[in-house]
Amino acid sequence: MKARLSTIFIFLCTTIVLSAQMQNPVKWDFSTEKKGNTLRAFFHAQIDDGWHVYDQDLPESGPRSTTIVYEELYNAKTVGKILNYPAPTEKYEAMFDMNLRWYEKNVTFSQYLELADEKDYAIKGYVEYMACDETSCLPPTKEYFTFKNHSKMPATGKDVKTNKTATTP
Repeated sequence: MKARLSTIFIFLCTTIVLSAQMQNPVKWDFSTEKKGNTLRAFFHAQIDDGWHVYDQDLPESGPRSTTIVYEELYNAKTVGKILNYPAPTEKYEAMFDMNLRWYEKNVTFSQYLELADEKDYAIKGYVEYMACDETSCLPPTKEYFTFKNHSKMPATGKDVKTNKTATTP
């Protein structure tokens, strides 16, 4: 009887862990537009119904803000601040006991970058975000991106995992 209960307990725990790992309510797509030596990077999130992703620059005592982190910029530098569309929803959220800003359904962040060499550049990094529904939040998640054009990026010793790649012609 004890062995049977242990087996059932292990099965239930495994099922709960696997279902939590399989839950992915946010799908990211990365792209760019280039005009001369200016590149505009787009970070688009499609968000499942009932879920939301938080805005940038939220109070530290709240949920994890969405951030775009550039781990490597080769022949490129950021210009200005990160833009977003549409405007976020702002409401009181009882789970965190504060007013917060978030996006439902979709959001596109964009960033202008100046290229030192428009034929040879590479930009690597990730978007870190936190998705929540009305009752729970998933742990902060990173989605990696790479934008490059015929780049012979110097070795840095970093092992950068690239989930999504956009190549600009």
